[in-house]
Amino acid sequence: MIKWINKTQLLNLSIIIIIFFFLQLISPKFFLMGDNKVQFYPIIVYASENLLHGTIPQINLSQYMGLPIIEKSYYGLTYPPVFLSYFLSKYVLLDPTWTIDIFVLIHLVLAAYVFSLLLSKFKVSHYLNIIGTVSYIFTSANFFMSEWYYVYPTILFLPAIFLLVFQLIEKLNFQYLFLLALVIIAYFYVGNIQLFIYCMFYFFPLYIILAYLMIRKKMYFQLAFVVMITFICLIPGLSMFYETGLAARPEKFDFSEYIGVNSDRPWEHIKHMFLPNFLMDSPNNIFYRFAFRDTMAYIGLVPAIGIILGFIYLICKRYTVNKQFLILTYLLVFGVISLLFVFGDKTIIYTWMYKIPIWNQLRSSYKHIVFSNFFLIFFGIVSMHLIISQRYFLQKILLISTILLIAINVISFNNIIGKGTHDLNQIKVQNPLNGTLDGRVVCFCKGIISSHDKNIEYSKYFAFNYASLSKVLTVGGYDVLIEKNLFNDVFKKNWYDGFYEPNDFEFYKKYGIKYIIFPSILPKSEVATLLKINAATDIKTIYTDNLINMFEVINFTPMVYDKDFNQINSSIQLEKNTIQISLGNLNYSTIGVNFLYNKNYIARDDRGNDLKINKDDYNRIVINIKDGTNTITVTYRDYKAIIAFLLSLIIFFSLIIVLFLIYRRRCSYAGY
Repeated sequence: MIKWINKTQLLNLSIIIIIFFFLQLISPKFFLMGDNKVQFYPIIVYASENLLHGTIPQINLSQYMGLPIIEKSYYGLTYPPVFLSYFLSKYVLLDPTWTIDIFVLIHLVLAAYVFSLLLSKFKVSHYLNIIGTVSYIFTSANFFMSEWYYVYPTILFLPAIFLLVFQLIEKLNFQYLFLLALVIIAYFYVGNIQLFIYCMFYFFPLYIILAYLMIRKKMYFQLAFVVMITFICLIPGLSMFYETGLAARPEKFDFSEYIGVNSDRPWEHIKHMFLPNFLMDSPNNIFYRFAFRDTMAYIGLVPAIGIILGFIYLICKRYTVNKQFLILTYLLVFGVISLLFVFGDKTIIYTWMYKIPIWNQLRSSYKHIVFSNFFLIFFGIVSMHLIISQRYFLQKILLISTILLIAINVISFNNIIGKGTHDLNQIKVQNPLNGTLDGRVVCFCKGIISSHDKNIEYSKYFAFNYASLSKVLTVGGYDVLIEKNLFNDVFKKNWYDGFYEPNDFEFYKKYGIKYIIFPSILPKSEVATLLKINAATDIKTIYTDNLINMFEVINFTPMVYDKDFNQINSSIQLEKNTIQISLGNLNYSTIGVNFLYNKNYIARDDRGNDLKINKDDYNRIVINIKDGTNTITVTYRDYKAIIAFLLSLIIFFSLIIVLFLIYRRRCSYAGY
């Protein structure tokens, strides 16, 4: 049987896994930090549990008074490995908090395998192949961006797309062409549109060359078929992401926001491409990354030296233009372009790009470092191979040095993680409410507790997206792309972290706030003064501990109410994208439901009649009902999201099947 893995790739994977587990030993659940922890992990848990119960998770009713989640592409719910990672963590490791780290491990291992294949395609020697692969996986950037799990699929898909395109340029083959289309579609459904656009930009010249070669070979039908299939498969996602993916952002960012985080000292950045972090004056907490400058620059000593030698090699060979020369030139040119983008407004090229629509809605130039690392490491290792391919002893020395430097560098990653950002106690949500659904809970800590660490400590009381872990109801959460109309009308006061200021109390009370949380340092009388209410008649204490006091609000707009905003004797249940309301035998012509209106809601009564849904002046749901209605079921159904979700599953499994068929075909050609 043809081997699907050779000795070089096996050693690569072994080293990657050993270093990864070494990192986990010194900092368990290393990647469950920052946004991964406060934003993505709770939504992944919520969505995965819905899927386990046979429901496509379309909306999170715990937060933002109804938050559509599939169409929020950056949650990755149209990318099956997200759910696979959760299921492996829950049922194999018996601890779902490993989800993010399992997701990262899967992608780093696959990326190492594909990158090693790519280097083998260029006949890079055994030792340099390992050096290149380990350097590509363990760049400083890959770990300083560890709080954004959606970066790691890009680390995998970049070498995969390049490998397939190069294979096709060498020899046109419809199977590989179809596989390339599936890979591009699968990468699109990872959900990070910004990184997908960047990837298409960098590989666009290769696509043009590939199309030109197919036209020369008169493969018109194959080309048209693959392009058509690709666009048809992208349409559901494009439509969905266009509607809500960038909705809350302006037509174009302010220039300073467009640049966002960048490396503002180009020469220092270039110098530190050669230097691991432990040789630098590293800061002691993760928040330094917002001015990270040089700490993400390290790509490995051997690839960095290879870039210099490769540049000299190209100059010396400039009169010998062949395929090898052109490929190296392409890698160097786009490596330099992407590196210039990392420098943001320190180079004129990224300023020019600001004039391009859509591009100017993509913030933070540092994200191009994923692409510059790929091109430059690839270029550097291939160049080193051309120069020292026969010097095996030197290659062994370089390999040992590389692994030692990277292992020490991994230790330095742990020293840069801030305690507050990586404190796993935050996701052990305190839930004094025991999942009650008769009102929402809000934490009023903003402006009272000034220390960032204290705010982080208080976050376990339903701030950020933690309400989704305990399935209680809260007003907001942490989501950076709220729909434009809701952002302006409801969430402009707070949309970022789920902490609120006391002077927001009256505004949000109409949205069903029944339970309020204040720091325990404030007695009830001071809380009442801040809220401008009567301590004796308007609130009562229901829970207290060493951090918080929780109060019940006596006068609030209930979850279900009549036309005069009086509470209706009813109960609600939330499950499977639905709000189920039991009214008993009471008769009303109109009821209000304290969730935000969305055009994708449909309502039916217990007799199967469709009910009309409107919205009131505060954007809340209003339902016209018929006499004798006992139960109302309000269901969220977004067909674009459903199609995109199902299509992503089909694409993912098709990708596996095509890879298997190609493997079987190779076996049959070899006579097995």
